[in-house]
Amino acid sequence: MDCASPEIIQGAQIALLTTGAGIWLTGCALMALLVAQLPFHAASDALAMQGIMNHVNGGASATPIHVGGHMPNKEKWNELIQAMLRPQKLLGATRRWRRRTRR
Repeated sequence: MDCASPEIIQGAQIALLTTGAGIWLTGCALMALLVAQLPFHAASDALAMQGIMNHVNGGASATPIHVGGHMPNKEKWNELIQAMLRPQKLLGATRRWRRRTRR
């Protein structure tokens, strides 16, 4: 649950997920690759989901998303990851994944 998108946490049906959920997951994976840490890692799934929703809602305990150290272009990486870890409604993603069935 450390990388679940807000849509999934709020109970959206898998068939109705937008591209924003994929962008969110890619942002989590990118941060994990760059700093070897998931952005919302917590001791339990409940705490991870709480951290994600705090981040989305801009709460006081929102998890800071930050690439630091001596990484080249770290400001650009931080900007990209911040953009990817916004709720899908802010990303303007409207395309919905459709389940294709064979007949």
